[in-house]
Amino acid sequence: MNSKYTIGFIVMLFVLGILFFAYRSGNSNSKKNQSSIPSSEKKLPIVIIGAEPPGDIDLASRIILQKGWDKEAGFQIELRPVFSDGAVTALTYGTVDMITIAPLTAVSLVNQKKSVVFLVNGLVVSCPFFVNQSSEAKTWQDLKGKRVGTTTDTGPSFTTFKVIMKAKENIDVDKYFQISHSASKELIPRLTRGEIDGAIGRCSEIGIAKAYVEAKFKSVGNITDIAFKDGDFKELMLEGLVTTKDWINDHGDLAQKVQNLYYKTYDYIKTHPEVFDDPAIKKAYALEDAGPELINKIKELVPAMYTFGPWKDVVDSEYKFLELAQKHGLLDILPLKDELFFRSN
Repeated sequence: MNSKYTIGFIVMLFVLGILFFAYRSGNSNSKKNQSSIPSSEKKLPIVIIGAEPPGDIDLASRIILQKGWDKEAGFQIELRPVFSDGAVTALTYGTVDMITIAPLTAVSLVNQKKSVVFLVNGLVVSCPFFVNQSSEAKTWQDLKGKRVGTTTDTGPSFTTFKVIMKAKENIDVDKYFQISHSASKELIPRLTRGEIDGAIGRCSEIGIAKAYVEAKFKSVGNITDIAFKDGDFKELMLEGLVTTKDWINDHGDLAQKVQNLYYKTYDYIKTHPEVFDDPAIKKAYALEDAGPELINKIKELVPAMYTFGPWKDVVDSEYKFLELAQKHGLLDILPLKDELFFRSN
């Protein structure tokens, strides 16, 4: 009996030894496999960006995703197309974490529901006054009383135009011109058909290039001539990349990474305008059939459109712009500067 018990005990120890060895071996392999997973495949925080194509933020986001710079920086971008008429809803309802939006719209509309914070300049101010080649207009003043097409009344180009004209020229654009609103993409066809006498609102490198090359329009001035003539501003935002104060409070370190990455990408685009030769970029912006003249014009405009100054200069100039908007009755409530702009390291 004792001999049987002894044999049974030995067998049991043998089986337990095999099981223990198998467990250690499996656990070791599991750790080895886990450590061999590339860092790019590990779970990263996702930042959902809403942007209207084409535009600086949209293009920069596409470059970032192509090159994997977001993952290198420790997060992952998800890009969603959001047009200006849906920007307020997208941010206030949390469909996106960040949105490109006109500063005046962000402060006057979004801020009523959620406190907003500006993080990145989304588009420099450069909006020509376009007319047909046959037009007798020589300056923007020649369009007084004429039909001037602009984007939607909450869109970035129109809200910026409205404030600058009031602050710098004491002009109420709705009285000085016959303002006619439409989607940005409709401005060139409407001016070509003669439905309007002039247009302002084609403010990206693609929109400006198409106006010159395809439509053969001429320019009779630029909003920058009015905005920067007395040195009040160093740099303004036509659009800003905006998030909510709640998001900043929860993701302060991540917000700094996002800001750094977008300005790094702007610098890359500025010195690599050939990004517009990329078939994927051409497809995204409906430029597959664009001729060399149009592409070359876009590339010619790129350096100026992607030259941005220090964040402090943007903050100071943009807040001064918003103060002017409030002074002239175009903005009711203006938060403090430190509350409205991200405090960059």
